[in-house]
Amino acid sequence: MLPNLPPPDLHQAIRALLLAARAATQGKMGVSFHVGSQCMRPTAYQAAMAQASRAIVRAGVMVDIVDVGGGFPSVYPGMVPPDMSDYVDSIQRGFADMMVHEETELWCEPGRALVAEAQSILTKVELRKNDALYLNDGSYGNLFDAAHVKWPFPVKLYRGEGEGAHEVEGPLKPFRFYGPTCDSMDHMPGPFWLPEDIREGDYIEIGMLGAYGVAMTTRFNGYGDAETVVVGVRAGRSHHPPATGKPGGRTQGRPSVASQGPGRQEPPQAVKPTHCSVTSAAGRSVPVALYQWTGVTL
Repeated sequence: MLPNLPPPDLHQAIRALLLAARAATQGKMGVSFHVGSQCMRPTAYQAAMAQASRAIVRAGVMVDIVDVGGGFPSVYPGMVPPDMSDYVDSIQRGFADMMVHEETELWCEPGRALVAEAQSILTKVELRKNDALYLNDGSYGNLFDAAHVKWPFPVKLYRGEGEGAHEVEGPLKPFRFYGPTCDSMDHMPGPFWLPEDIREGDYIEIGMLGAYGVAMTTRFNGYGDAETVVVGVRAGRSHHPPATGKPGGRTQGRPSVASQGPGRQEPPQAVKPTHCSVTSAAGRSVPVALYQWTGVTL
């Protein structure tokens, strides 16, 4: 990382870095950057590519690879990004304007956009206090983004054990989550829309955790274990929330609300789930990571 420098010194430092990198290898050399995770603005890539191009010109080097990094978004409740084609178009325009040779390769790292849908976490409700639910997973486990970025991930409720486990639907109300540790940071504010009769012993499936879910777990206070289960999804079905979806199920997107007067909104209703079997979760004392193999077309 370069220190905070005034523009002239920063440009000189970048120039020296690129020259040193070019001199250090007889193979391929490239430039890369990251516009930020869950980037909601496609033109951010084009702007970053313009900056990278100016740095290449100042250094007077030829690069073999331009890596635009990650940041490609997925769909979460309340966060419906532009179409992926808009991102591709912005990158293509930015690459066409870059001062690179014809053989320069264009790379990208679309992690979240590829895998966010591929995993859910099945957690157990250990305690309920009004609108606060205490779970056996939290910010030091699979719910880092729910706590620290405060994303209200899609949720569904299951009840029962073994073959009798079933999804529970009904009138929804917003809840907040707390994890199993004694740390005040182990708090996921949500809101998470779940059936209002949720009770201790129920299971909550928290969806869209394929990116930065299990990968962010720690062993803090001895927690962090998760049993892994692979479940099937019917071909052609997607867990991406539609743009008009509603909180309450995994397949959901931008909340749809009806006004009930000043300061009041009607809670959205649940959407029918697209899967799954949860019988393997019965009786477990650790969260269950549900992986869905759906096939990806690029």
